[in-house]
Amino acid sequence: MTTTGPEKYLTIDGEEYLTISQACEFLKIGETPITSQTLRTRTKAVGVEPFSQQIAPNKVYYKKKDLENMRQMRPVKEKSDGHKEV
Repeated sequence: MTTTGPEKYLTIDGEEYLTISQACEFLKIGETPITSQTLRTRTKAVGVEPFSQQIAPNKVYYKKKDLENMRQMRPVKEKSDGHKEV
């Protein structure tokens, strides 16, 4: 287990994990980080799972690669009721 870069992400077996505050900053919109509630809502909506370690079960992490996937551009589709779907 190591921390890397200026952000000091937790790295386990080559996989980088971000704390809630790091994930909020990582997914910021413009210059404004998202809130922890928005993080939970959006990650749950797209099936991104939070992780914790047995030695610190109250500390929640998200895989950086899962968050990177959330930031990818996707085409917007119009649903039959006129609303947009990403």
